[in-house]
Amino acid sequence: MNKLVLLSLGHGSVQSGFPAVQSQLWNTPDTLPIKFMGSLPASPELASCYNKWQLLYRATYHYLDWPLRIKLNQGDVVQISDIEFHDLHQQLTALINNWLSSDAFLNITRQLRRELAPEDTIRVIVESNDPLVRRLPWHLWNFFEDYPKAEVALSASEYGRGQVRPKRHRVRILAVLGNPAELDLAADRQMLEALPNTDLVFLEEPRRQVLAQHLWDKAGWDILFFAGHSQTEQNKGRIYLNPDESLTLEELKHSLRHAITSGLQIAIFNSCDGLGLVEALAQLNLPQIIAMREPVPDRVAQVFLGYFLTAFASGDSLYLAVRQARERLQEIEDEFPYASWLPVICQNPASAPLQWHQLQGLESIELSSKSIAGVRSSTSSSSLLDQDTYRYQLIFENINLVKVLVSAALTTLAVMGLRWLGGLAFLELKVYDQMTRLQPEESPDNRLVIVEVTQDDISRLQGEYPISDATLLRTLQTISAYDPALIGVDIYRDRPEGEGWQALHQYLTKHPHVVSICTNPDENGFAGIAPPKDIPAEQLGFSDVVVDDDGIIRRHLLALDPHNESACPPTYSLSAHLSLSYLRNQGISLDFPSIHRWQIGSINFDLLRTHWGFYQTPQLTSGHQIMLNYRVYQTFDEITERIPLTAILDNQVTREQFANKIVLIGVSDPSIKDDFDTPYGISIRGIELHAQMISQVISAVEDERTVLQFWPLWADVLWVGGWALLGSVVAWRCRSVLICTFISGAAGLTLFIFGLGLLYTGTIVATVPSALGLLITYSIRPTIQLIAKQPAFENPTKPELSHT
Repeated sequence: MNKLVLLSLGHGSVQSGFPAVQSQLWNTPDTLPIKFMGSLPASPELASCYNKWQLLYRATYHYLDWPLRIKLNQGDVVQISDIEFHDLHQQLTALINNWLSSDAFLNITRQLRRELAPEDTIRVIVESNDPLVRRLPWHLWNFFEDYPKAEVALSASEYGRGQVRPKRHRVRILAVLGNPAELDLAADRQMLEALPNTDLVFLEEPRRQVLAQHLWDKAGWDILFFAGHSQTEQNKGRIYLNPDESLTLEELKHSLRHAITSGLQIAIFNSCDGLGLVEALAQLNLPQIIAMREPVPDRVAQVFLGYFLTAFASGDSLYLAVRQARERLQEIEDEFPYASWLPVICQNPASAPLQWHQLQGLESIELSSKSIAGVRSSTSSSSLLDQDTYRYQLIFENINLVKVLVSAALTTLAVMGLRWLGGLAFLELKVYDQMTRLQPEESPDNRLVIVEVTQDDISRLQGEYPISDATLLRTLQTISAYDPALIGVDIYRDRPEGEGWQALHQYLTKHPHVVSICTNPDENGFAGIAPPKDIPAEQLGFSDVVVDDDGIIRRHLLALDPHNESACPPTYSLSAHLSLSYLRNQGISLDFPSIHRWQIGSINFDLLRTHWGFYQTPQLTSGHQIMLNYRVYQTFDEITERIPLTAILDNQVTREQFANKIVLIGVSDPSIKDDFDTPYGISIRGIELHAQMISQVISAVEDERTVLQFWPLWADVLWVGGWALLGSVVAWRCRSVLICTFISGAAGLTLFIFGLGLLYTGTIVATVPSALGLLITYSIRPTIQLIAKQPAFENPTKPELSHT
């Protein structure tokens, strides 16, 4: 049932509260409304949180490569924190729901929920003159989770009745394509041209006079569409018609009023920051407006328009079409954060929204049967099969096709559901380990050198464990004399060790090319290890690593927000700090094009997140992590040159061994526990693990070495579904068990080879879920054949039909 909720906030603002809120509910358009009263408290926290989110949102898109349908000012840019951005999302959601769950508003929500059913189609119109109310993402209200056919619209507190649309049998659309600088407006045009039963007029980069003349067209328009650049300046909307002209809608006031009087029903602004445009048209009592509440990337605008037009022209109401298109924008939010927050409807409550078939002059949606008749008439009497045989074979083939698709779809759903719950993680990790071992060997990385404290070194030092402060200072001074790029010390110095602490401390504070380590506390009660006292955070890196449940290191922890109680202050790990500093010296800097991506130079590092690839548990919610792509040359020991400590102390080294290189100083004595398991079935020392991580980042940027990443969820579903469909097709088309088994085995081997090849290029695919989907659909072949051989298809009076 179609229902309308009119939520009038009255006088006030989010900052000061709304003391007199009333809600009216129309159960049907022909009935009188029922009214409920309440109020909303002041929520300055909500206003502050949204303003901060808006600033970060605009700053984020300033750094993205995709063109926006607005030009952001440099002054809008602030320092971006990915974690802070995510936290603001959570805070904003909580603040909105807490505000709308306040005791003073509770009477309204209770009454609405008592009167409304989850299956109802509901239009919720929020009346207010507070600009912040129009900016808020009302779809975050948990009310809309409980009512999947409800959508919200905005309205001013005052409005007049709109004009009745004249009787027309085609939808008249005036499409204005403004200044296309850096935009692909051809895509918008193609989607509009695909609409049925329309009279389309396109104005490309029109002059102001030309646009005004078309708005005065006596035939009138049903839809006004604009794509291009726009923005809101002091609550006034401005559109950019061409490279030389821009104007506010107030400058078209008389032309727009005539168009509305002549029956204009809908304005669609597929452009940025459109609430100022909405304000101008609402004053003219235009029935419905669709706009974007914030800057919108060109790609997001195109995707939204495609989904909206498809749903609207297919018979959905404007509200349901907008909701569906808005929610589907979530599919691309890994690339375009908060895309689903942007579209907004603005409604004149005095005008009833029209559906597409009403714009065409039809009383109801009519389905034509001409295509069905055409198919029937194409059956010739001279066919090789008689009509009865043709009919039975067609039914049989259709049933086969349906069963193939259904079995593949259900199998894919079951397998991906099991993966989502983490049920396949163990198998996927083990298969991944085997694939990594089959990757080709690589040459050593000559940009690194390891200075290791061996068991023989400790024996020679006689009692230093592992080495004293004086010995460490002497080592640093000797190495520094050969002009290394950086020195990373993988030996803790949270307290003095032997003699020389003061001299070592002074040396560390005066030599920024030396980076020391510390460790954060963990959830198991480990208190962490502090860095050397008074060393600047710019000379520190943490040594924490992320260990999978089976004890193997497969991930590289790049950065981590310091724990409030931690004495370890650095944001970056030792490996990330040394890598970024080394590359910065080469003129290569770090950027954050999105909340899920690092960009170093021209190379993108996609960060791991929950429910991505075979990591399906919330363990990835802290820190910035990427997959660790180990470098192997014969053995792990040979990925770079290794020099024992005694060689340094005895001056048995040369300048060429250290000049312009990253030097790592650590302990390799096996009696000191510092071992980590790898996917290769062997353990390596902590100093070697740091070297692997540093080599991964630097070689990816300088040598374009492979960066490992997973496919997005939709690609994994298609990949798994494709293999499940292959298994289902084999089950249907093969009549020999031996041949079916051979084909399925060959398909499984091909799947493994494909997975191995894609891993070599840097893509980790869902090999285990795909193999499981293939196996399941093939294994249910006897059941499928049993269903196919029902007596209904074995009529002895009809010709025998093939089961192929």
